[in-house]
Amino acid sequence: MSITVYWGSGSPFSWTVLLALETKGQGYESRLLQMSQGEHKTPEFLALNPRGKVPVLVDGSQVISESLAILTWLEAQYPEPPLFGRTAVEKAAVMQVVSELVSYVEAPIMAISRTTFFKPWDADSQAAISESVAAAKPELQRLDTRLQSMPWLAGQVLSVADLRLYPLLQLLWRAIGAADRKGGLPVMHELDRDNFPELDRWARQIEALHGYNRTYPPHWRA
Repeated sequence: MSITVYWGSGSPFSWTVLLALETKGQGYESRLLQMSQGEHKTPEFLALNPRGKVPVLVDGSQVISESLAILTWLEAQYPEPPLFGRTAVEKAAVMQVVSELVSYVEAPIMAISRTTFFKPWDADSQAAISESVAAAKPELQRLDTRLQSMPWLAGQVLSVADLRLYPLLQLLWRAIGAADRKGGLPVMHELDRDNFPELDRWARQIEALHGYNRTYPPHWRA
C-alpha cells in the first residue's frame, strides 16, 4: 500500500492522523498543503474532499476524509499497536473519552483558537474567548484529575483519545501566547499548561514518542 496524507500545518486534526501513523510505524507520503495560499481550495484537492478540509488520506482508489474516519481505517488496516483498545472494555473506555472530547472539549478550544488567530482583537472577541475559557476550564480539570489515576486518558496504554486531545491542547496553548502578543487577556491564563500538572506530565509522554518531531507543525518552528 502507498498512503498519501494531505494535511495542514497547525491543524490539530491533521496532527492527530500523523501521530497515529508514526505510532503504528506506517510509512506515508506527506502532502503538506499551504492553506494561506488556498491549496486546500484547488480543483484538484476539492476532487478529493469537496469541503476543502484536511486531513485527507488516499490509498490507491480509497479516499478518506475526517480524522476519526481515517483513524478507524488505519486501525483496521494496521492493528498493531492498537489505538482503539484490544478488549471490549478497553474499546469502550477509548470511545467514551473520544466522545467526551468531541462533545465537550473541542468546541471551546477551537473557538478560543479561531477567535484569537483570525478575528479582530476587540471587546467582542475577548468576551467570546472568556465564555469559551469558562467552558473549557472544568473540562481540563476533569481530564487532569482523570490522569491522576492512570498514565493515559483511556487507561494503561496510549490510545486515539490521547492523540486526539494533545494537538488541541497545543493549539490552545499557542493561542494563549498569541493573545499575549496582542495585549493579553488574563482569563486565558487559567488554561496555562502549568495549571494542570497531570496534563503536563501526560503531554511530555506524547512529546517523547518516536516520530513526534516529524509531526510537529513546521510553521510553528519559526
